[in-house]
Amino acid sequence: MINRWHVACVTCMEGDWRLEGYEKSVIELKHLMPLLIKDRLENIKLDDIAWKGKNLYPEKSGDNCYCCAGIKYKRCDTKYPLIVAKNVLNPFKNKYRMIDGRHRIQKLLLNGHTYGLCYVFDFSEIRSFLLDRSSINNSIHDIKRC
Repeated sequence: MINRWHVACVTCMEGDWRLEGYEKSVIELKHLMPLLIKDRLENIKLDDIAWKGKNLYPEKSGDNCYCCAGIKYKRCDTKYPLIVAKNVLNPFKNKYRMIDGRHRIQKLLLNGHTYGLCYVFDFSEIRSFLLDRSSINNSIHDIKRC
C-alpha cells in the first residue's frame, strides 16, 4: 500500500518538488502510519491534487508510466486512500500535494473517477518528519535527477 519515502527534490521528468529550502528531503512514511485515522479521511477532487508525474499525464501514465513502465500502476490498489497535505508548496499550485499514491491517482483518473478518498494533513502537522537528505546521493530517486 505505502511507499517507504516521500522524496522532495528536483528531477528532469517531474520538476521542482523541493520543500523548506532543502535540495533534497524526505518524509519517512512509517511515521505517518499511526496518524492515518478515519477522522482524516476526505473525498477530494482529484484535479486539486498535485502529484509527481501530473505534467506527464496521461501520455506517460498507467501502463506507460514513466517511472515503472506500468508495473507499480498494475499492482496498486485504489481501495487504499491517497495521502495528501495542504498548505504546502507544489509545482502546480494545487490545493493539495500528494504524499503517497501517485499510481493510485493515475488508476482512479484513468478509470474515470473525479474524486478520491484521501487522508488529509496540514503540512504543519507533518513538517517535523521532514529530513534533510541534500548530501545523500545514493537513492533510487537520484536516477531521475537532472
